[in-house]
Amino acid sequence: MSRAVTNDETGQRSYHDLPLDPPRPVRSVTSILSAGTPKPALINAAGKVNRERTCDVAHDLALEYVAAGNDFGEFGFSLWQAVEKRAFHNEAWKKKASVGAVVHYAIERDIKLALGLVAPALPWDETPDYAELPEEHRVMCHDAVRSWDAFREEAAFEPLASEEVVWIAGARHSHDGCADKVWVGYPVPVMQHDCAARLDVLAVVGGRRMVLDVKTGSGVYPEHWLQVEFQRRASNVRELCGGKFVSAGILHVPASGGSVRLYDQEGTGLTAAERKKYGLPRDRDRDLEALDYAAGIAEWSLGVAK
Repeated sequence: MSRAVTNDETGQRSYHDLPLDPPRPVRSVTSILSAGTPKPALINAAGKVNRERTCDVAHDLALEYVAAGNDFGEFGFSLWQAVEKRAFHNEAWKKKASVGAVVHYAIERDIKLALGLVAPALPWDETPDYAELPEEHRVMCHDAVRSWDAFREEAAFEPLASEEVVWIAGARHSHDGCADKVWVGYPVPVMQHDCAARLDVLAVVGGRRMVLDVKTGSGVYPEHWLQVEFQRRASNVRELCGGKFVSAGILHVPASGGSVRLYDQEGTGLTAAERKKYGLPRDRDRDLEALDYAAGIAEWSLGVAK
């Protein structure tokens, strides 16, 4: 079901038209994590943007210096070469980010077509983003999509829902001081803060019902686990699954090449080193508690605490 969504002046995304009492907008999980927790992936990306801007400024200054009839000298020439090299790497990084966007588009379209939903009209290899890529990055897209196709067949991947808005009503915002029980198959405390999210896909994978977050970036980060654990316990997910138990995982489709990996919360099939790297197995209650705490920090930092 489509839900209204808005972005406020601080860039925070909120969902509307949710069946809550009293009616109210609910901040998205990604906005909560952005405002309430450090995000290593975004920190790294910001560093790359800063280096790119520095490179652009240095490039423009060098051109002005030469145009004024000045001689670079040996040191200046070495610096110029370094700037040119960095510009090449910056451009390559931006192109790889575009590869990830194309691959994510391809997977999203594939899942929606399988579900009989309204899917983007253009095939992924006919989109403007794909057309702008150099040939080597187009090859990367084709390799990643082939990996996805192979995974889907081998894992008996059967999508059940996609792009659904899911939510938990927080106890402190509810009309009667109560909230939806967060469901995991056994009683757990309710969350204090409202949260909502748009899940990538709910699917049967290898016989298991799973909430999956599709990632095409370079890795899996801690906040990703908070997102999927929230989605797993969201009030309407159990309805989508007929009340049956749902597990959660991260589906990593690396745009830079390689096989598709499914990481579940138990670390199934991973080595001890990989489980340590990704913080597996997860303490699911602690993940939900961390998200609830981050929601409180986000409210405080944005000055909207009630």
